[in-house]
Amino acid sequence: MTVVHDKYCSFILDYVRNNFAHNWLDIVSDVSDGPNPGIIEVKTEIFEGKCIPDLIAQNRSVSPNLLILGEAKSYSDYYARDTERENQLNVMINYLKKYENSYLIYAVPTQLSRKVESNIKDKLKKFDAENIQFKILDEINK
Repeated sequence: MTVVHDKYCSFILDYVRNNFAHNWLDIVSDVSDGPNPGIIEVKTEIFEGKCIPDLIAQNRSVSPNLLILGEAKSYSDYYARDTERENQLNVMINYLKKYENSYLIYAVPTQLSRKVESNIKDKLKKFDAENIQFKILDEINK
């Protein structure tokens, strides 16, 4: 991954550590040479796909179980890989909507934050997944 991508991954990792800290929180993040968080896969009546989020965090010791997925996008990555970006977002939303206590955290450059927020809100409605809580992180709000 690039240095810029790592910066946004770090925003997500720091946010999760600072806001969901718990002894039982398992975090796997794509920061630098860290382990790959792994593939998540979704098959529904209206959507099928798979992706690798930049962060997966889980706490199975709380009820309902906590699940957090995070994705980081640089400015160029956001626009150059738009088909992949949309698939990732669709997969993550359809995966998270099955969980009562789920969060989607996106880290992007400040100039993209409103666009990403609007896109996520539209997709939450489209996939009937408004139970998912989400947070947009950028250079100002991290």
